[in-house]
Amino acid sequence: MKRLTLVIWALLLTFPAIAAQAVVEQPAFLSSSEWSETSAKLLTHTLQVVVIQAQQGVKATMALWEKKNEEWILVYGPWPAVIGKNGMVRREQKKEGDGKTPTGLFPISLVFGEADQFETGLPYRTTTEQDIWVDDPQSALYNQWSQLPTTAHSFERMKRKDILYKLGLVVDYNQHPVVAGAGSAIFIHIWRNENKGTAGCAALAEENLVRLAHALKRESNPFGLFLP
Repeated sequence: MKRLTLVIWALLLTFPAIAAQAVVEQPAFLSSSEWSETSAKLLTHTLQVVVIQAQQGVKATMALWEKKNEEWILVYGPWPAVIGKNGMVRREQKKEGDGKTPTGLFPISLVFGEADQFETGLPYRTTTEQDIWVDDPQSALYNQWSQLPTTAHSFERMKRKDILYKLGLVVDYNQHPVVAGAGSAIFIHIWRNENKGTAGCAALAEENLVRLAHALKRESNPFGLFLP
C-alpha cells in the first residue's frame, strides 16, 4: 500500500509539469499581437499559416504551420529567409517604395511562376512577358496584376530576367480596399541569397519555396503572418 501511495503521489506531481510543458510548446505566433488583433474571425477557417519571423537586419525565418485536431503542428521549417532591405514596418506605416516588409496577417491567394504547370493546392498562374504588377499610386490599377500595354507610369514585370519570380506566392496585402501609396506587390519569392534583402517582400531558397507552394491548399485558407 505504501508503494502504491508513492506511485500516486509521483503521478500527481508529474501532471503539472506535463501541463506546463504543453503550454510552453504552443507556437509563439499565437501570442503575437499581429495574430490576436486580426485572427478571431479567421480561426474557424484558416488551417495553414506561413509564419515569417524577423531576426536581425534582413534575416528572418519562415515556417509552415497547419491546424490539426485543434492543435497547430509545425510542417516545414523554420527555414532561413530574408525580408525588406530596410526591415519591417507596421502595416499602417507602410509606404510605396520604402523597402520595408509590412507586419500583419494576410491571405496567400495565388501561386505564380514561369512553368506551364505547377503542382499546388492554390490557383496557379503562368507568367508571360506581358504580365506586370502596377506600383504606380496614381494608377487606377495600383497594386493589381495587369498586362502590357499600360497607362501606368510604374510597374514590376512578373516575368523577370533573374530567378526571383521563377516561382512566387501572392500575399494579399493592401487589398479590399486598395489604398493608394500604402504599398504594393508583396510576394513570397526566391531570394538572391541569405544576406540580400528585398524591395519589401519575403524571400527564401528556391527548394524551400517549392516545398511550401506544393503544400498550400485553397480549402485550408492559407495566410502569411509577418512578425517583427
